[in-house]
Amino acid sequence: MYNTNDSLGFTIFRFGIIILLLIITLDISLIAQDKKLEKTVSLGISIPVGTELSDVYGVGGRLKASIKKPIKERLMLGPAITLGYFGNNVNNDVRDNLRMIEFGFETVYNLTKTKKDRIEALANVNYSLNRNFLSTRNGDRVTRNILTANGFGFDVGIRYRLTKTLHLEGLFIYRNPEAKLDQNIISDISASLPFSPAQSIVVFSDYRISLSQISLSLGYKF
Repeated sequence: MYNTNDSLGFTIFRFGIIILLLIITLDISLIAQDKKLEKTVSLGISIPVGTELSDVYGVGGRLKASIKKPIKERLMLGPAITLGYFGNNVNNDVRDNLRMIEFGFETVYNLTKTKKDRIEALANVNYSLNRNFLSTRNGDRVTRNILTANGFGFDVGIRYRLTKTLHLEGLFIYRNPEAKLDQNIISDISASLPFSPAQSIVVFSDYRISLSQISLSLGYKF
Protein backbone atom coordinates (compact mmCIF):
# COMPACT_ATOMS: atom_id res chain seq x y z
CA MET A 1 0.00 0.00 0.00
CA TYR A 2 1.02 3.64 -0.34
CA ASN A 3 3.14 5.21 2.35
CA THR A 4 2.12 8.69 3.46
CA ASN A 5 5.17 9.12 5.68
CA ASP A 6 8.36 10.67 4.37
CA SER A 7 11.13 8.11 3.97
CA LEU A 8 14.69 8.52 5.11
CA GLY A 9 15.67 9.27 1.52
CA PHE A 10 13.20 12.13 1.28
CA THR A 11 14.48 13.52 4.58
CA ILE A 12 18.04 13.44 3.25
CA PHE A 13 16.85 15.13 0.06
CA ARG A 14 15.31 17.99 2.00
CA PHE A 15 18.47 18.22 4.11
CA GLY A 16 20.47 18.46 0.88
CA ILE A 17 18.35 21.39 -0.31
CA ILE A 18 19.00 23.16 2.99
CA ILE A 19 22.75 22.62 2.56
CA LEU A 20 22.60 24.07 -0.94
CA LEU A 21 20.76 27.14 0.28
CA LEU A 22 23.28 27.60 3.07
CA ILE A 23 26.17 27.47 0.62
CA ILE A 24 24.48 30.08 -1.55
CA THR A 25 23.60 32.48 1.26
CA LEU A 26 26.58 32.19 3.62
CA ASP A 27 28.23 35.43 2.43
CA ILE A 28 28.79 36.47 6.03
CA SER A 29 30.47 33.23 6.99
CA LEU A 30 34.16 32.49 7.20
CA ILE A 31 33.84 30.48 3.99
CA ALA A 32 32.63 33.48 2.05
CA GLN A 33 35.25 35.72 3.59
CA ASP A 34 38.04 33.52 2.29
CA LYS A 35 38.71 35.05 -1.12
CA LYS A 36 40.84 32.10 -2.16
CA LEU A 37 37.89 29.72 -2.14
CA GLU A 38 35.81 29.33 -5.29
CA LYS A 39 32.11 28.94 -4.49
CA THR A 40 29.92 27.90 -7.43
CA VAL A 41 26.31 26.92 -8.06
CA SER A 42 25.13 25.42 -11.35
CA LEU A 43 21.68 24.58 -12.70
CA GLY A 44 21.01 22.54 -15.82
CA ILE A 45 19.47 19.59 -17.61
CA SER A 46 20.38 15.91 -17.66
CA ILE A 47 19.83 13.64 -20.67
CA PRO A 48 19.58 9.93 -19.77
CA VAL A 49 21.92 7.56 -21.60
CA GLY A 50 21.80 4.61 -19.20
CA THR A 51 19.54 1.77 -20.34
CA GLU A 52 17.18 1.69 -17.37
CA LEU A 53 17.08 5.48 -17.17
CA SER A 54 16.44 6.24 -20.86
CA ASP A 55 13.74 3.56 -21.12
CA VAL A 56 11.57 5.39 -18.58
CA TYR A 57 12.46 9.08 -18.43
CA GLY A 58 13.09 12.03 -20.68
CA VAL A 59 15.14 15.12 -19.80
CA GLY A 60 15.75 15.69 -16.08
CA GLY A 61 17.02 18.53 -13.89
CA ARG A 62 20.28 18.98 -11.99
CA LEU A 63 21.43 21.43 -9.30
CA LYS A 64 24.99 21.45 -7.95
CA ALA A 65 26.92 23.52 -5.41
CA SER A 66 30.62 23.25 -4.69
CA ILE A 67 33.44 24.89 -2.77
CA LYS A 68 36.96 24.50 -4.11
CA LYS A 69 40.36 25.60 -2.85
CA PRO A 70 43.30 26.34 -5.18
CA ILE A 71 46.08 23.80 -4.69
CA LYS A 72 48.33 25.04 -7.46
CA GLU A 73 48.04 27.87 -9.99
CA ARG A 74 45.84 25.80 -12.32
CA LEU A 75 44.39 23.17 -9.96
CA MET A 76 41.45 23.37 -7.52
CA LEU A 77 39.95 20.71 -5.23
CA GLY A 78 36.90 20.63 -2.99
CA PRO A 79 33.56 19.06 -1.97
CA ALA A 80 30.38 19.19 -4.04
CA ILE A 81 26.75 18.25 -3.48
CA THR A 82 24.30 17.63 -6.32
CA LEU A 83 20.54 17.15 -6.48
CA GLY A 84 19.02 15.47 -9.53
CA TYR A 85 15.48 14.64 -10.57
CA PHE A 86 13.70 12.72 -13.34
CA GLY A 87 9.93 12.39 -13.61
CA ASN A 88 7.34 10.77 -15.83
CA ASN A 89 3.55 10.89 -15.65
CA VAL A 90 2.26 7.30 -15.62
CA ASN A 91 -1.35 8.47 -16.03
CA ASN A 92 -3.60 11.31 -14.87
CA ASP A 93 -3.32 10.21 -11.25
CA VAL A 94 0.20 8.82 -10.75
CA ARG A 95 3.72 10.15 -11.40
CA ASP A 96 6.93 8.11 -11.52
CA ASN A 97 9.82 9.88 -9.78
CA LEU A 98 13.57 9.34 -9.53
CA ARG A 99 15.35 11.51 -6.97
CA MET A 100 19.15 11.66 -6.74
CA ILE A 101 21.45 13.06 -4.05
CA GLU A 102 25.18 13.03 -4.66
CA PHE A 103 28.03 13.83 -2.28
CA GLY A 104 31.35 14.14 -4.05
CA PHE A 105 34.87 15.48 -4.25
CA GLU A 106 35.56 17.64 -7.30
CA THR A 107 38.77 18.49 -9.15
CA VAL A 108 39.09 21.32 -11.67
CA TYR A 109 42.21 21.85 -13.80
CA ASN A 110 42.72 24.90 -16.02
CA LEU A 111 43.71 23.77 -19.51
CA THR A 112 44.53 27.26 -20.78
CA LYS A 113 47.36 29.50 -19.70
CA THR A 114 45.44 32.77 -19.98
CA LYS A 115 42.87 33.92 -17.44
CA LYS A 116 40.68 35.60 -20.09
CA ASP A 117 39.62 32.43 -21.93
CA ARG A 118 39.49 29.64 -19.39
CA ILE A 119 38.75 26.10 -20.47
CA GLU A 120 38.89 23.67 -17.57
CA ALA A 121 38.77 19.91 -17.20
CA LEU A 122 36.49 18.68 -14.42
CA ALA A 123 36.32 15.37 -12.57
CA ASN A 124 34.10 14.38 -9.67
CA VAL A 125 34.14 11.16 -7.62
CA ASN A 126 30.96 10.78 -5.60
CA TYR A 127 28.51 8.60 -3.72
CA SER A 128 24.89 8.84 -4.85
CA LEU A 129 21.63 8.05 -3.05
CA ASN A 130 18.89 7.31 -5.58
CA ARG A 131 15.24 6.72 -4.77
CA ASN A 132 12.53 5.65 -7.22
CA PHE A 133 8.95 6.15 -6.06
CA LEU A 134 5.42 6.76 -7.28
CA SER A 135 3.39 9.76 -6.15
CA THR A 136 -0.17 10.93 -6.61
CA ARG A 137 -0.68 13.96 -8.84
CA ASN A 138 -3.93 15.25 -7.36
CA GLY A 139 -5.14 15.92 -3.84
CA ASP A 140 -3.12 14.81 -0.85
CA ARG A 141 0.45 13.81 -1.67
CA VAL A 142 0.80 10.06 -1.27
CA THR A 143 3.95 8.13 -2.20
CA ARG A 144 4.97 4.54 -2.67
CA ASN A 145 8.60 3.45 -2.73
CA ILE A 146 9.71 1.23 -5.62
CA LEU A 147 13.44 0.83 -5.15
CA THR A 148 16.64 2.43 -3.92
CA ALA A 149 19.96 2.38 -5.78
CA ASN A 150 23.03 3.68 -3.98
CA GLY A 151 26.68 3.53 -4.92
CA PHE A 152 29.84 5.25 -6.09
CA GLY A 153 30.16 6.95 -9.46
CA PHE A 154 32.11 9.62 -11.27
CA ASP A 155 31.64 12.65 -13.53
CA VAL A 156 34.07 13.89 -16.19
CA GLY A 157 33.73 16.89 -18.47
CA ILE A 158 34.66 20.39 -19.52
CA ARG A 159 33.90 23.78 -18.00
CA TYR A 160 34.11 26.92 -20.11
CA ARG A 161 34.16 30.34 -18.45
CA LEU A 162 31.91 32.85 -20.22
CA THR A 163 32.70 35.72 -17.82
CA LYS A 164 34.38 36.12 -14.45
CA THR A 165 31.24 34.80 -12.76
CA LEU A 166 29.43 32.67 -15.38
CA HIS A 167 30.45 29.37 -16.92
CA LEU A 168 29.05 26.52 -19.00
CA GLU A 169 29.61 22.96 -17.82
CA GLY A 170 29.22 19.77 -19.83
CA LEU A 171 29.55 16.41 -18.06
CA PHE A 172 29.33 12.70 -18.68
CA ILE A 173 27.89 11.21 -15.48
CA TYR A 174 28.59 7.53 -14.90
CA ARG A 175 26.23 5.74 -12.50
CA ASN A 176 25.86 1.97 -12.12
CA PRO A 177 24.55 1.51 -8.55
CA GLU A 178 23.19 -1.61 -6.92
CA ALA A 179 19.38 -1.52 -6.80
CA LYS A 180 17.16 -2.97 -4.07
CA LEU A 181 13.43 -3.46 -4.46
CA ASP A 182 11.28 -2.06 -1.67
CA GLN A 183 10.11 -4.79 0.72
CA ASN A 184 6.43 -3.88 0.17
CA ILE A 185 6.84 -4.46 -3.58
CA ILE A 186 8.41 -7.86 -2.92
CA SER A 187 5.54 -8.74 -0.57
CA ASP A 188 2.95 -7.75 -3.19
CA ILE A 189 4.65 -9.89 -5.84
CA SER A 190 4.89 -12.85 -3.48
CA ALA A 191 1.21 -12.53 -2.53
CA SER A 192 0.17 -12.55 -6.18
CA LEU A 193 1.83 -15.91 -6.93
CA PRO A 194 -0.47 -18.97 -7.30
CA PHE A 195 1.04 -20.73 -4.29
CA SER A 196 0.31 -20.67 -0.61
CA PRO A 197 2.75 -18.64 1.53
CA ALA A 198 4.16 -21.88 2.93
CA GLN A 199 4.93 -23.18 -0.57
CA SER A 200 6.32 -20.04 -2.17
CA ILE A 201 9.83 -18.80 -1.48
CA VAL A 202 10.65 -15.77 -3.59
CA VAL A 203 14.19 -14.39 -3.55
CA PHE A 204 14.96 -11.08 -5.25
CA SER A 205 18.68 -10.57 -5.61
CA ASP A 206 20.12 -7.08 -5.70
CA TYR A 207 21.09 -6.00 -9.19
CA ARG A 208 22.86 -3.09 -10.85
CA ILE A 209 21.09 -0.53 -13.02
CA SER A 210 22.55 1.98 -15.45
CA LEU A 211 21.66 5.55 -14.44
CA SER A 212 24.31 7.31 -16.54
CA GLN A 213 23.57 10.75 -17.96
CA ILE A 214 24.94 13.64 -20.00
CA SER A 215 24.37 17.06 -18.43
CA LEU A 216 24.67 20.67 -19.57
CA SER A 217 24.57 23.38 -16.91
CA LEU A 218 25.00 27.11 -16.47
CA GLY A 219 27.05 27.98 -13.40
CA TYR A 220 27.63 31.06 -11.28
CA LYS A 221 30.75 31.83 -9.26
CA PHE A 222 30.42 33.82 -6.03
